Amino acid sequence: MNDAGVRPYQLDDAVVFEFTGDHDVSTIGKIEPMVYANVGDRPRVVFDLRRVTYFDSTMLAMFVRAQRTLGDRLLVVVPEKQSLQRIFEITRLDRALTLTSSLTTKSP
Repeated sequence: MNDAGVRPYQLDDAVVFEFTGDHDVSTIGKIEPMVYANVGDRPRVVFDLRRVTYFDSTMLAMFVRAQRTLGDRLLVVVPEKQSLQRIFEITRLDRALTLTSSLTTKSP
């Protein structure tokens, strides 16, 4: 894990970004460049949010930008029945992003 609270690693043909802890305006400047530096031409990019305890609107905006850039290549892992899942529902990003509750490199 690095000081931005994100660990990139490869799983099958995907690059997975495991997010841990709190994420807000203070971490976005480190996270977004790291994401695009590690994506390359991989067919799947996974944001694993299962260990996230908090994120703010700057992270939501990053998810939207990533969706616009990566399209169907992006998959977001969000734990079911937790506050993070509810944030995606309230903002209706659950309709714009491909969400799943378990780590997989395939579309749900």
